[in-house]
Amino acid sequence: MRVHELAKELGIHSKDLLDQLTAMGLQPKNHMSTLEADVIAKIKATAQKPAPALPLTPSVTPAAKSAVPTHPIPAVVAAPPPRLLLINQWLQRHL
Repeated sequence: MRVHELAKELGIHSKDLLDQLTAMGLQPKNHMSTLEADVIAKIKATAQKPAPALPLTPSVTPAAKSAVPTHPIPAVVAAPPPRLLLINQWLQRHL
């Protein structure tokens, strides 16, 4: 299997996999280098270690709760362009 194929399978960039292989003491030349089965097994084993579980609900500290405003923030209404104002004024006077 080639480096780029394994990287695609693991969902990482080839450059990151090349760096990881270099850290393991291997010296692949580029993304087209072939990997032996034992190296592939080692990489897959390290890549499939479960990540620490994240809590399902975000934890909010009491300080963070007080920082959130309790009143609604008014929406900013943009003024119409001056040209439309002039046209609207003219229509009101002449109709």
